[in-house]
Amino acid sequence: MTTKVARLIDRHNLVDLDAELVERWTEDDTEQSMSLRELADWFNIQMLKSNLEDADYPVLPGEAANLYRLLTDDAVTMGDRIETVRTLERSGVDVDKLEESFVSHQAMHNYLTGTKGVEKPGSTTSTPADDVARIRRMQNRITTVAKNDIERLRANGDLAIGEVSVLSSLQVTCSDCGRTYGIDDLYTRGACECQ
Repeated sequence: MTTKVARLIDRHNLVDLDAELVERWTEDDTEQSMSLRELADWFNIQMLKSNLEDADYPVLPGEAANLYRLLTDDAVTMGDRIETVRTLERSGVDVDKLEESFVSHQAMHNYLTGTKGVEKPGSTTSTPADDVARIRRMQNRITTVAKNDIERLRANGDLAIGEVSVLSSLQVTCSDCGRTYGIDDLYTRGACECQ
């Protein structure tokens, strides 16, 4: 079965990206090497650039990356996103079709490990510190999404409130004793008090 990334490379005639994706992921220099998320974003930007060129949209250096950010970043306001969509649609870009073709880091992983048969050199399982950092990033993302949605509701007149500040709190409760900890506190402690 052909992966989504392989189909998109064929459909958009991006065959020159094929080897570059492998190289960027397997690069020995950790500063030059890209994660699967970074690779998916980079690939999506290349695909966006290809769509712009097909629509005869004059692409300035860095513009495709900025347009991709405006379409996908949760921190972008709804107004900026709508303006970006309208600009692209006026230029002949089918934004819905484009966004459906954006790939995830999992699709990139399937392509690299399945279709290309490569593994990242020195790949290891994540450390506890990596796991806690990932939890923090998810918590920050939830906060950003909630704030954007609340601001949109306020701007549409569906919610009457002044400027807002959104806080999210992640609590971990031990089922043995009922004590509750913040993730950072629990990680620093290394165990619940009852253990």
